[in-house]
Amino acid sequence: MTSQIGTNDRALRPRAGGGFTLIELLVVMSIIAVLVGLLLPAVNHTVIAVRAAACAHRIAGVSGGLENFKQDWGTYPPSDPQASDKIVGSDDTVGDGSGVMRYGYQIMALALIGPTAKGWGAALGTDKDAKTPFGGSAPGRAYGPYYQMESGGSRAGIADAFPSPRRPILYFRFDPGNLVGQELDYQDNPSTSLEEGFTSKAHFDLSAKYETPDSRQKWQRDDYLLICAGADRLFGYVREGDPPMAATDIRYVRDGTATCDDITNF
Repeated sequence: MTSQIGTNDRALRPRAGGGFTLIELLVVMSIIAVLVGLLLPAVNHTVIAVRAAACAHRIAGVSGGLENFKQDWGTYPPSDPQASDKIVGSDDTVGDGSGVMRYGYQIMALALIGPTAKGWGAALGTDKDAKTPFGGSAPGRAYGPYYQMESGGSRAGIADAFPSPRRPILYFRFDPGNLVGQELDYQDNPSTSLEEGFTSKAHFDLSAKYETPDSRQKWQRDDYLLICAGADRLFGYVREGDPPMAATDIRYVRDGTATCDDITNF
């Protein structure tokens, strides 16, 4: 009798050291893995939402700068690299040494910060031509800058808020002098791939226009457009594939086979 009681007492004693068994550790690790799997999508969604809000805020700042530029100079900056109202003078903040800007987003950046990142106007220096944007008359006082640039200068344009890599905010100015239906030109920005811009007019129109109730298409704005690549780092409506393909027909948008997370100021 005494022997059996002693045996039961030993069975009720805690294990020496109080550690976890292998099975217990595996169970705990499995629970942690499940929790992480549940949390990661939510965290990723939150990060994207924060970046999107920062990007929208940046677009609002650029829009305000463009409005102030127009108030001072009577027009929005051009976006056409071949426009006749390009910058007068020999400034080479961006470009190939000729003083001619290459793309709309670079022209916009230079317009907002000025040749020396200090704005425009004869009051900023002796080179009146380099201090006068787009063929205007040289004023006797300083104007701008209309936007505070990050590092990289106007050659890189104004970057969006998504990292790795940051893409420039594309700029398109509405030009009523163009042919009807072509007042905004996708070729004002580089378009060799989905990571740089829009690959065709049809690809651009899907983002730059909206469909009216009577199935007509109208421009989202009649002055200018600012477009960021969004979280997927690609421009415009994109069809799934490897590599992704540009959507060029509204039916792909209607049936949901094309998606777009561009951030715009529409």
